[in-house]
This record gives sequence, structure tokens and C-alpha cells, in this order.
Amino acid sequence: ASSTYTVTVTDVYGCVNTDTVKVIVAPALTVVASANASVCPGNSAPVSANAAGGNGGPYTYAWSPATGLANASAQSTTATPTVTTTYTVTVTDNCGSIAVMDSVTITVFPNAVISTTPSVTSGCAPLCVDFTGAANPAASTCFYDFGDQATSTDCNTQHCFSAAVTYTIIYTITDVNGCPSTITYPCII
Repeated sequence: ASSTYTVTVTDVYGCVNTDTVKVIVAPALTVVASANASVCPGNSAPVSANAAGGNGGPYTYAWSPATGLANASAQSTTATPTVTTTYTVTVTDNCGSIAVMDSVTITVFPNAVISTTPSVTSGCAPLCVDFTGAANPAASTCFYDFGDQATSTDCNTQHCFSAAVTYTIIYTITDVNGCPSTITYPCII
């Protein structure tokens, strides 16, 4: 603990002198990393750490692994991992305090596997086709572009094609994790 020490000196003639010195013990160095986060593939999340104690700073921050980080030596940075990654931050000060560590995990959601199945792929005009959408993880929103300036936001829908031409279908979803995925079926109808 921080304390004040007093020394008293008496010489052979009986003269007395006193002096004091205050010894300040710095509190232990601590660090707290930001909360865990989840991102869609290709997206980023902020990561940060807050140090306290020791000599009061400046503090040195070192993140590991550095892969996917915008700046591995910053207090706050951006993580863009390709797979779920736990980033560990090590903090030191200029006082020689024992280094401290904390970590944050950035979970990368899986890419959705999506498809849509048409009930038929050819026929006489007008051709009405039922589309059945599928997604894993499940879709929370769906969007069809039928290639004839018509669209639908139903995951399972019917569309009637009036002209006798070939149509490319684009199926886009946002899954339950909030991640978008798109699949294109060229010349399927």
C-alpha cells in the first residue's frame, strides 16, 4: 500500500533532524476487452480494450492474432475475420507492471446455402411457375427478380411469364442472422 515513511536522525551532540518520503504503490494493471460480437461473412466488427491502473499510462496494446485486424497495436481497431476468431489483447505500461490480457471473440456466421426450385422450366406462353425457396440458415426475407421487370418478396411464390423468351431468375435472401445471399439461375425458364 502507499505509505509515508519518516526517518529521524540524532547525531552525537543530540541534534535531531527529521525527513519524510512518500512511497506510492500504483494499483495493479487491468484491461477489459469489448464484448463478443457476430458478423456476416466479409463484414467487420469493432474491437477495443480499456486499460487502467499501473502508472496510469500511456499503455501499450498488442492484439493477437493480427490476421484480420486493421491495426494490431491500437486500443480500438476493426476486425474482419474470415472464420470465427478469438483476439487476445496484451497491455503493458511504462512502469514495469505485470502485463495483463483479455480477449474478445468475433463469430463469423456461415454463408447461407440457398436455392429455389421452379415447378416447371418450360412450356407454352403464358407459363405460370411456382417457385419454392430454401435457405440454411433459414431466410427471414426473400426477393425474386423474374427477369421480366416483375419481382416478389414471398419465399414461395408463383409468377406467370407472358412472352415466349428465356428468363434468368435471381433469388436473394436475408437469413435469420441478418446476412444476405444471392443465387442466379441463368436462362432457367
